[in-house]
Amino acid sequence: MGRAARDAVKFGTVQGAGLSWRLTASPPPADRAALHTPVPNFKMRNPYKISRRDIDILACFLTFHPFFHRPICLAEMRFLLLVTTHFPAYHQSFLETCWPPATRKSVLLQQADVLVFATGAVSDRNRAAVATAFAACNSTRVVAVPNPGKGKGAMLPLQMAEREGWWSGYDWVIRLNPDVIIRSDAHLLPLFARSDVDAVFASCPTRMAPALRLRVHTDFAAWRPEKIQKGAFAIHPQVSEAFCGVGGRRYTSSICNPERAATRSFQSILRSGRYALLPKPPQYGCRIGGPQSAIVHQHGYVGHCVRDLARNASYEAPRLASKPTPVARASSSNPACVALAQRIREGGRCRAGRFCNARGRCYGNSACRLCETR
Repeated sequence: MGRAARDAVKFGTVQGAGLSWRLTASPPPADRAALHTPVPNFKMRNPYKISRRDIDILACFLTFHPFFHRPICLAEMRFLLLVTTHFPAYHQSFLETCWPPATRKSVLLQQADVLVFATGAVSDRNRAAVATAFAACNSTRVVAVPNPGKGKGAMLPLQMAEREGWWSGYDWVIRLNPDVIIRSDAHLLPLFARSDVDAVFASCPTRMAPALRLRVHTDFAAWRPEKIQKGAFAIHPQVSEAFCGVGGRRYTSSICNPERAATRSFQSILRSGRYALLPKPPQYGCRIGGPQSAIVHQHGYVGHCVRDLARNASYEAPRLASKPTPVARASSSNPACVALAQRIREGGRCRAGRFCNARGRCYGNSACRLCETR
């Protein structure tokens, strides 16, 4: 192992070795001597004359952990960064100010292909901000569609990405908004390399969904697309501004509320318990952040993100799920709930105005028998 690789092992990070390049998978050399030859046409700073073998060893080191089921080189994995926005002014500010230093700092982001999903018109300034924000990433593209409204706009990117096959061939999909910044990938990289982790979530507890039951946050989520059933992200045909804007349905309905819909989409992973949760102080509620969180969602962060990202701070690691999360299960003492839950599992839908949540109960009604399926 060369001097640079030894330095990286000593310091534990690529930055610690004083190096800056994109780790990519390299084809096997034609002969053994090629293992120790310097990489030709290296367009970046390479003061140690690093060989291709050292680069591959360094890439594998980044994913090594004694508890791994099997070692996986991140250089061989494909990541899709799905960024969703309607380009408000504060999203524009984050793209122009915070994302350039964040991508330059992160090996994970530099390995990723970026798909920016925009609802509404995209101006030249918006496209310029995207190009600046993700210049260090592997590739970038922008997809624009008409704005369907607030709730549906948060669910539409996942439905279209699944339907159009945009994440086919990727090992991981990372979905976030422009105002959600990855300050460090030090804990994400080992999780993505573990064969027993299929997703990384943030929880969005509320009064109606307390912390003891996970509600998947839509501001940030990462998952293996192969572990999600086809059609899991389909939007219910009743979802519309006219329907969901009545009687608090936007917050209480399992088909109108983006977090409740996302939780339903990820049921297979939640049941398995093969996921990790981002750390979040209780006082942050349904908001990603905290001084020990490597991923932050705070609108005021744009004012000091450049200074913060320049620090080599350490953050709290995500917590692995110790057991499967409680999921849709109706009370066995209520035959109406049991029958209703079975009809929902078989594809039934609640009648308009009568909402069934993931636990087989109804919103806006006091008895399960009022929640009829069609």
